[in-house]
Amino acid sequence: MLAGVRFARFADRMTNAFGLVLLLILLTYVLISVTSYRGWAGALTSVVAATTATVGLTTARARLSVVHWAVRAALVAVALGIAAAASGEQALLGFSALIQVLLLSAAAIAVLRAVMTETHVGFRTILGAISVYLSLALLFTYLYVALDRLESSPFFGTTKLGTGDFVFFSITTLTTAISSRPGSRARCSRGSRCSSARCSW
Repeated sequence: MLAGVRFARFADRMTNAFGLVLLLILLTYVLISVTSYRGWAGALTSVVAATTATVGLTTARARLSVVHWAVRAALVAVALGIAAAASGEQALLGFSALIQVLLLSAAAIAVLRAVMTETHVGFRTILGAISVYLSLALLFTYLYVALDRLESSPFFGTTKLGTGDFVFFSITTLTTAISSRPGSRARCSRGSRCSSARCSW
């Protein structure tokens, strides 16, 4: 009971702290870009990513049961990362990355809901929207990493790529999906004055 009260107070202080979420997302980007996501570097990145998702759920005021589930899943992901670093078994990092995909998905949905239901659009709301966008790209990164670690052959053909390349491909995937959304081409074909950058597909 006391632990629940303490967590409720902590959650109140963390409400809409989207700047902290964005900072953690950027830190995860840096770690996964400059490291190989193997060994202890992979374990450290798992800790930061799991913390990012958990803080995102907390600051978006997700249900207490969801946050508790996220904490347990984060601990499992971190444990798998540590076990992979100690044993050298890369498949464990693949399973850890899959858990990160679930955590980041839940956090992105929670933050998006908090942003969409906000009655006043302010600086924190904008930071929340940016956090959602970047977390989606990070989600794709962990999905690519998970498939690469779990498959016997490199995920992108015969070339062995680094995790920094996965970050590039994930951002490319996200921006391509947004630029090719339904209606974009129709708006440009109705004679509206669009720049060549917006109307070139």
